[in-house]
Amino acid sequence: MNGSWVRTTLVSGDYFYNPLTRDASGNLYGTVGFNTQYQDGYVYELSPPANGGNWTQTMLHEFAGGRDGNGPGAGLTWGLDGALYGTTLGGGVLEKCIYMNNPGCGVVFRVAP
Repeated sequence: MNGSWVRTTLVSGDYFYNPLTRDASGNLYGTVGFNTQYQDGYVYELSPPANGGNWTQTMLHEFAGGRDGNGPGAGLTWGLDGALYGTTLGGGVLEKCIYMNNPGCGVVFRVAP
């Protein structure tokens, strides 16, 4: 490859440690497992700037714990139906394990417009 690579921060401030997935328009999608404001985590979209400027972060789903799940622990994948699918570390209905004081062994979730 010719030239050098340049690192640019798109957004900052949360626990962005899960992989991203991209759509055909160049938007990026990911999950945050937890933070001080949204303790159960959330799914987000990053939209590129139209003419330079900053990327825009939009929360698509905030997890509520319990049956809704909490602590998304992996990236997202696109389903054939155009929805995003992922998993959480906690929540669900099982009482066999505890994650961050929330009973359950995780859920498989779907996020769609």
